[in-house]
Amino acid sequence: MLMMTANRILPLALLLMFASSSGQPSSVETPQKDPCRTYTITAPLGSSVLLPCIFSKPNISRVTWAQVDNMDRILDVVRLTSKERVQFLDPRHGRVKAFPNQASLGNFSISIDELKKNDLGSYFCKTENKCLKVELQEQKEGEQFDEDRCETITLRAQLGSSVLLLCNLSTNGGSWVNWVNLNNSVLVRLSPNGRVQFIEPRQGRVKAFPNQASVGNFSIAIDELKDSDLGFYRCRKRNKCLQVDLQSGTLDKDKWRLFYICIGVTAFILLFVVVSYKIHQYRKKH
Repeated sequence: MLMMTANRILPLALLLMFASSSGQPSSVETPQKDPCRTYTITAPLGSSVLLPCIFSKPNISRVTWAQVDNMDRILDVVRLTSKERVQFLDPRHGRVKAFPNQASLGNFSISIDELKKNDLGSYFCKTENKCLKVELQEQKEGEQFDEDRCETITLRAQLGSSVLLLCNLSTNGGSWVNWVNLNNSVLVRLSPNGRVQFIEPRQGRVKAFPNQASVGNFSIAIDELKDSDLGFYRCRKRNKCLQVDLQSGTLDKDKWRLFYICIGVTAFILLFVVVSYKIHQYRKKH
């Protein structure tokens, strides 16, 4: 009888815990020991900023982005799944953006446009047993960027596929944004007014999105990914920098399972056709 009562109470307790951690802000205590890997990102108010969240193992079903603001309130912002589904819990009038087509590769990054004071604080990108933390701080006017502090995110993609290298920076000042590779040679240059200069287009496989530059999105794409494309890339503008470590990815377990199932079904169909044909030929002869 006691076990039956506990089985009824436990789901109710979990439901109450979930309800208290989502929806409206609530007071939380900051843990003394934070197990999350932490990034510190500074951006000026009014700019667009990218909050990186990339896991080395892409077989993750769901990720939740939550913010702990400067008043120690916690608020769920976005939920993303590896099936490219997005649920905006706090879209902030459309200023929060997600990139669901990258989720299957383990990239659950989001961006915030027109950065405001109440956007600042700690953000947590959490799965069932993994966590990344982003400390979003205001960049004061005149602050200079230290090259050694360039934030690095790891991005995995399969050879032969198309991959998106994300870069959201402020459009203030009208300066050009340079995408450079490991040896600091320039790949692409983009300006906030939509101008593009392809220095190393790689036979047309490098793509840019100049119509997005006016809102601070200087992302580029590389089609038909090759071994020679792998490595480090930096998106740089004056004192701002984002580094992407582009690595070769592999199919996760679920995709391999589906792949083998498809092969098995195809083999069974072919075997059935061959056997049916042989039986038909035998009956014609006899």
